[in-house]
Amino acid sequence: MAHQNYEAAMQNQCEMPAFTDNNQIVWIPYSQSPITGELSPVFSANYPSIKYSATVSQNSSLNRGGVRNAQWTKEEDEILYDHVVRHQNKSWALIAKKINLFLHNGEELRQGKHCRERWCNHLDPNIKKGDWDLKEDLELATLHTKYGNSWSLISKAMNGRTENAVKNRWNNLHKRLKGNVLEKIMEFCAKESSYPKESLFQDQE
Repeated sequence: MAHQNYEAAMQNQCEMPAFTDNNQIVWIPYSQSPITGELSPVFSANYPSIKYSATVSQNSSLNRGGVRNAQWTKEEDEILYDHVVRHQNKSWALIAKKINLFLHNGEELRQGKHCRERWCNHLDPNIKKGDWDLKEDLELATLHTKYGNSWSLISKAMNGRTENAVKNRWNNLHKRLKGNVLEKIMEFCAKESSYPKESLFQDQE
């Protein structure tokens, strides 16, 4: 009977992160009550118990006031990164729920959109950082004539540049070049036998 109950619980389970004593992330099964909807850890002879710290919320740097805009903590980043990379699952709402449950005692301090923005703008290993070259500037200006200020569409069309990166780069180009950005970049390209390694100018940090 106990084995049957365990199997039933496992069918309605998810995995939750836990920190070991040496700050390594492990994943343990949690089952959801069909009555209350609450999550609780599942332990059985079929699944060895894991020694872990029950919460690290006391180590979080988030404060009650304005927490949704607060800087992300190392613990939050580790859970987000580990979940996406290990499970290949970008269910942002579920990840946010896990972060809130594990780190913030169930309070809705992070939302799905926060997890998505954090991943897409900071944690994704495919993000391209560093200086822009002339070829990228030309591509950006060309895409802007097609999509306007739809930074999400432009970002998807460019390889590895985030929405914030393309927006900031465009604003910088527009401010410095003045007028028709694409036209001026093409004029500059016409004077070059090939794309130079460096762009027209580099963004100032």
